[in-house]
Amino acid sequence: MAHFQYLNNLVWLLAALPVIGFYLGYEHWKKTVKKKAGNPKLISLMMIGTSEKRNRVKAGIFVLAIVLLAIAMLNYQKPLQQPGGGLKGIDIMIALDVSNSMKANDVSPNRLERARLLAARLIDTLQGNRVGIVAFAGDAYLQLPLTTDLTAARLYLQSVSTGLVPNQGTNIYNALHLINESMDPAAHQYKAVLLVTDGEELDEKAMDAAKELKEAGVVILPVGIGTQNGATLPGENGGIRRDEKGEPVISKLNDQLLKDLAAETSGTYRLMGETSETLNAIVTELKTMDQKPISNATMVNYKSYSPWLIALALVLLIFEFLLPAKVNPASESAKRIVTPAVEKMTLLFMLLFAGNMVNAQSTRMLLHKANEAYRQNQYDEAEKLYQSVLKNDPANNVAKYNLGNIAYRRKQYEEAVKTYDDVTAQKQETTKAAAGAWNNKGLSFVQQKDLPKAIESFKESIRKNPFDEEVRNNLMKALQEQQQQQKQDKPDSNKQQSPKPKPQNQMKKKDAEEKMAALRQEEKKIRDKMKQPVNGNTSDKEW
Repeated sequence: MAHFQYLNNLVWLLAALPVIGFYLGYEHWKKTVKKKAGNPKLISLMMIGTSEKRNRVKAGIFVLAIVLLAIAMLNYQKPLQQPGGGLKGIDIMIALDVSNSMKANDVSPNRLERARLLAARLIDTLQGNRVGIVAFAGDAYLQLPLTTDLTAARLYLQSVSTGLVPNQGTNIYNALHLINESMDPAAHQYKAVLLVTDGEELDEKAMDAAKELKEAGVVILPVGIGTQNGATLPGENGGIRRDEKGEPVISKLNDQLLKDLAAETSGTYRLMGETSETLNAIVTELKTMDQKPISNATMVNYKSYSPWLIALALVLLIFEFLLPAKVNPASESAKRIVTPAVEKMTLLFMLLFAGNMVNAQSTRMLLHKANEAYRQNQYDEAEKLYQSVLKNDPANNVAKYNLGNIAYRRKQYEEAVKTYDDVTAQKQETTKAAAGAWNNKGLSFVQQKDLPKAIESFKESIRKNPFDEEVRNNLMKALQEQQQQQKQDKPDSNKQQSPKPKPQNQMKKKDAEEKMAALRQEEKKIRDKMKQPVNGNTSDKEW
């Protein structure tokens, strides 16, 4: 949608008012002088050749040029296409196996690291497509819904690890079923799944999920990672992992299942070889797929009309400067034309910038004093000075930014967030102040224990300044803390859950024993049920 980018510059339209007032005053003064000078007919004969109409035209052109310059400062712009217009791509879900078997080092450095490297390099080639991430082991979790934000995809990929899914094992059915639910059911093509796993499937229903995806028009592109001979797995306390009989656990690649999944959906199975070769083959196959228009509001290019307005204003000023005030200019006309034009230009700049320069100088002095007080931790004095700066210059991001920092240091986190919001709301989104404000806003949310909002703020800061490693570290810490909270919030079925203790005067001993017995019985049922996979077969596999 066409819009003005800098509406705060609307005040510059008022610059035309003193110019108009000066012209009207000048015309009134000329009429007064003519009346006082003597016979009007004699004065008219003395001013023969002067055109009042021409003077009004010159004044109108001059005012119009000023208005065009003021409008140019608003930066009128229109999108070159509708959001996402002209972009075509496909929906690609990346399903990464994060079970403990992916720690095997039969590929260097280990299976999971090679899988993450392949996924990261694939994401770098997916500009114009939508990408999502699913991590799975015994359960499957949607890490990132389909999005065109490739920066977010890379960040979420960094957090993928074997500890991400508490329930171990390899349940490809759950992963494919979750992917099917996460994709657009209305589209029966333009969809693909990159499945990176060693194929050690516990559940025999993976082919059922493949049939569901085939009906939805989804192509599965499995990548087998590992070797036929397999490798031992590292133990939790060093050494190697052993089974219940004390034998070393050896994890092997099950490529037959992956070949069947690919064949079912008309995809291609690939064995993980050199990362670049595997990547090139996948990218080539994705490019052969039919593509659809991709909606992405963040990828809209705009055309600014300000340069054209400025050019037109300059042309008008030159034309007004050269346009003679007389119909038949005499030998001295050049002097009489140039002099008023120079005077008007000088007066214009004085009117526009003199007051502004004085105000700007005062604002800079206040800002300097405020910054000095802030550096000396004199927050009360700094706050007053910053408020004075904002009275003179309401759009001063430095003052707003440091007011937010003062509120943060005072542990007034909600007030800090509001102040940082004022900074991020400015249209100059590429400024360093905006990037810092998003970061500090994220830190404020961390202090308020609102990790989702903190994560989104850190991500926005990285979008403004992708090279700030400190913000990346803040984001990773927030993601890790969120994962820890999710683990803590999820009940552990392998631990006995005790009832909340109550005062003895509210529960008799016999009642307590009966409730404890009921809880133990319920816990036994839950344990027995969790040992049963979907197909009814039991397995104690934890890798």
